[in-house]
Amino acid sequence: MTYVKFEDGFSETHLDCDDEKFPEDFRIKCYDVDRVGFIAQYTYQEAIVGSEEYGYSEHAILVFQLNGLEVDVSPPTFTQSLSRTWLYKFNADEQEHELDFSGSSSFVWDYPKGANQKTIIKKTISMRVDDALAIELYKKTIDGVEVVVRLEGIDAWNDITLTIPQDSKLPANGQQFSTADLNFEVSIEDISPQCSIQYTILTEVSPEIEKKIEKYGEEDNWADEWEHIGSDYIIQTYKIA
Repeated sequence: MTYVKFEDGFSETHLDCDDEKFPEDFRIKCYDVDRVGFIAQYTYQEAIVGSEEYGYSEHAILVFQLNGLEVDVSPPTFTQSLSRTWLYKFNADEQEHELDFSGSSSFVWDYPKGANQKTIIKKTISMRVDDALAIELYKKTIDGVEVVVRLEGIDAWNDITLTIPQDSKLPANGQQFSTADLNFEVSIEDISPQCSIQYTILTEVSPEIEKKIEKYGEEDNWADEWEHIGSDYIIQTYKIA
C-alpha cells in the first residue's frame, strides 16, 4: 500500500465556462479518502485536495460537473514524488496479513526526461559514512592546454541520504564501492569538522601551467572558474540510521 505525495507537479483540467464565474450547475464530484475501499479505487489519475468544511480531511476529485456535462480530472504531471510504502506480509499461523514496519521503506518515483510514462522506483537510505571520500572532476583550458583535475574531499564522517534503484542491493558494510558506478544518488546532509580537500592534476602539463593551477588550489575556487565534468562518492564503512 503506497501513499504518494507529488512534488513539482500539478493536475490541469480545462473547463469550458465564463471567465467571470462558474455556471449554476457547477459541482465537484469527490471520493472521501477516509471511507472503506479507498485503496482499491484510488489511482494516480485522481488529484488530491483538502476540504475546510470537513476539517481539511482529504478528498479525491474525480469529476467536474458543469453545463450538463461531466469532465474527468486530467492525470497529474510531475517530475518527482515522494511516497511511503507500507509492506504487508502473510502470517501463515494467524492466516492474515500483518504490517511489516521494518520492511516498509521510502521510495522515489521518477519519470526520466523523454521517457513515455516509464516509472523508475527508487528507495532512500539514511546513513553515516566513516572516512568519507567525495570526488569532483573539473576541466579548464590554460595556455591552449585542456587541463583536468581531480578534487578529493576527505572527511572523518558524513551523514548522507542515499537514493538507489529499488532492484539494486546495497553493498555490505566494509566493502568499498563507487556510488557513480552503481547509479546511486548521494545527498550530503552533514559533515564532520575534520574535512580536508586535495587535488590531483590528471593532465600532463608544463611547470608554468602547474604554477597557475596551484593558485586555484590555494584559493579553492574551482567551481567558480572551472567546468565541472563529473563526480563520485566512495563508501566503505557505514551505519544505517
